[in-house]
Amino acid sequence: MRRYEIAAVYQTNMKQFDKTFAWTDMATVRQLNSWKPKQTSGIEIRLKDFSLLENVTKALTEMLGGQKDEYGGTYGIINIKQNPHTAGVFNWLSLLDMNILVILILVLAVAGFSMVSGLLILILERTNTIGMLKALGASNTKIRRTFLHYAMFIILRGMLIGNVVSLLLIFLQNKYNIAHLDPETYYMDTVPVQSEPWIWIVLNLVTLLFTLAALIIPSFIVSRIQPAKAIRFE
Repeated sequence: MRRYEIAAVYQTNMKQFDKTFAWTDMATVRQLNSWKPKQTSGIEIRLKDFSLLENVTKALTEMLGGQKDEYGGTYGIINIKQNPHTAGVFNWLSLLDMNILVILILVLAVAGFSMVSGLLILILERTNTIGMLKALGASNTKIRRTFLHYAMFIILRGMLIGNVVSLLLIFLQNKYNIAHLDPETYYMDTVPVQSEPWIWIVLNLVTLLFTLAALIIPSFIVSRIQPAKAIRFE
């Protein structure tokens, strides 16, 4: 029996770590396990780019796998996805990624439907104006472009407001952690947020192009409006 002094308690919110591991100095571990001065049970390698995980694992396996060290131990390579203590976490994260994809598709569908409805309402409200413009010689293409430009203005204004609000929420979450989670379920007590500039730009471009593409077909209603009937339309 040895009496140790607990300097601090760490919490990762992952039971497989919190209830299993204790941090101490290597000298104590070597003494308890009767290891030699340079002997350890494993070495952790951290990568700056997580996408290189599989390639580095393969390279290390080819380099060291099956070989023996100076103490007669056999080298074994295992990455964080293969480790039984962490494999379940990555499966859980993969499920979250699928949920995020479904949510983004639903949001785009709702945004496209809303803009289509808005454009149809604009066209119906301006039926008299469309009839007058056609009577004055305006082409269907020119009128369609006018409505599409106005719709794009509405989309850009909405995107600007949405971006400002989302950036504000990300800033508040990073600084004050206003949104909390149940650590028993999510392995963390606050909602993590991250803002990547290229993801931000791609998401805005996809949203703009998708909503504009959804408006092209409804805009052809302009070509079906007859000037004589449109001028008398109420």
